[in-house]
Amino acid sequence: MESIILSHIIQIGNSKGVRIPKLLLKKSGLSSKVEIIAEEGRVIVQVPSHPRKKWEAELRKASLAHDDVSFVENGPLSSFDDEDWEW
Repeated sequence: MESIILSHIIQIGNSKGVRIPKLLLKKSGLSSKVEIIAEEGRVIVQVPSHPRKKWEAELRKASLAHDDVSFVENGPLSSFDDEDWEW
């Protein structure tokens, strides 16, 4: 169930902020580190995403399957790689 609480933007030093009630923090699962996203008409505060969270396990699986060939071994990815770098 969604919790909606009316609040105010307040001055915090040279910045502004919103106090988040303890009940909402507990319900949301937010802790000391958050990701803040600004969109038209709203600011989203959420648990930080970890886009590389599963990389280690996936690389380990690829290695076991001998499917971990480096892209460098397959040649340059672009003319920039071919012309401007010494391999």
